[in-house]
Amino acid sequence: MKTIFSLATAPVTSALHVHRISGKDCLNQIIPYLKPHRSFENWKPNFQSKKSIYSFNQEFIDEGMITYFKGPQSYTGEDMIEITSHGNPVISAALQDFFRSLGWEQSQPGEFTLRRILQGKMDLIQAEALHEVIMSSSASGVSLAQKQLQGRLSDSILNLKSEIIKLRAYLEVHIDFEEHDVGAFDGEFLSKELRSIQLKVDLFHKYFEQSQKVIHGFKFLLCGRPNAGKSTVFNALLKEDRAIVTATEGTTRDILREKCLIKGRLFHLMDTAGIRETDDSIENIAIDRSLAEIQSADLIGWFLYGTASKIQEDILYVKKNWPDLKMIFVWTHKDLYRRTTKQPWKSYKGFIGNEKHVFVGKDDYQELRDALCHEFDAQTHTEGESSFIFSERQKNLILKASEALEAHIQEISNVENILPEKTASLLIHIESLLEELLGKVNPEHVYDHIFSTFCIGK
Repeated sequence: MKTIFSLATAPVTSALHVHRISGKDCLNQIIPYLKPHRSFENWKPNFQSKKSIYSFNQEFIDEGMITYFKGPQSYTGEDMIEITSHGNPVISAALQDFFRSLGWEQSQPGEFTLRRILQGKMDLIQAEALHEVIMSSSASGVSLAQKQLQGRLSDSILNLKSEIIKLRAYLEVHIDFEEHDVGAFDGEFLSKELRSIQLKVDLFHKYFEQSQKVIHGFKFLLCGRPNAGKSTVFNALLKEDRAIVTATEGTTRDILREKCLIKGRLFHLMDTAGIRETDDSIENIAIDRSLAEIQSADLIGWFLYGTASKIQEDILYVKKNWPDLKMIFVWTHKDLYRRTTKQPWKSYKGFIGNEKHVFVGKDDYQELRDALCHEFDAQTHTEGESSFIFSERQKNLILKASEALEAHIQEISNVENILPEKTASLLIHIESLLEELLGKVNPEHVYDHIFSTFCIGK
């Protein structure tokens, strides 16, 4: 396999640049161009050595630190070198020209990690998790990806695969041997075991949406009448003046979308046009867009401010139109309420149910932040964190397995319809889908698609 190299740090002027090299005999090939000289036999793996680096024509390039990682105890499983040089792009360009003169090739995105998979040091689920560890925008997303990088999801998949193998063995015994040798075939047992496998498969699929909220963000829609304080709170959560705030009703004409981190959790905030009846055709378009977003939001914050009759009208309006959606009522202008009125919503008996109510006021948004984090955690909680799947590829394979199991279980609902050979064939198919999930059997184009999104040098 060819020797590859790549700049693993950003290609900008900085204190240091790090180049990674992987390939058979790579250290021996570069030793003649390092001074002071040291023979291959005297290099100690995993220790840095300070060396001057010279080009193919013995021209000085730079002085840097060289670290040798001996395969298979390296990231890729091959012999590897990391060269830490001064962080000048001119020096890095000269180093890369030198590497090419040795016959080494620039790596493709994710090629180092691909080699790690091919050497059996990581599976494809862990590789996808590694990508999320690097790319995730939130602490909660990084935490989830790190758990999968440690192999939690992979272990769950392997445990499920073991159950399938045991059930296949039971079927094959009854296919290959006579009943008087192995006992009667138990169709009820088979149906029960298949249903158990399907429930575990479905659990992976069930938690896909939760993982997407953790990794890609939780959608919080700010709704309510004009001038209820939505844009003020939007700006406060972002800690910047993103939305225009005026006393004129209908200022917000389109949905404003921004990402926001709150206690390590990623939120997509959407500030909407105030909902009211109006003759303004442009404002009506904005209101229609606001209403259209409600069904897709993970959580709706309905902002309340005004007279008692208006607040009561808003509460009834919300409960009538969206009784089943996740909703919190946000009472704005906290500073205007009397100190003794800590929970004004308690006076609206008959209209208030179990909905969450929070106060916000000038420079006082902690109660809302806490409520958002609580709802985020509630919607992303699972019975077992290892059950998270987090990519479309994983979801599609799990869905295929679930659909195949469901169709077969329906087919054998009548025990008399059970054909052990057909069920064994199904289990082989499910097992192959799990193998593909782990990357054990992957066509080359699948690898190309996945690793095309990786960083160069990873």
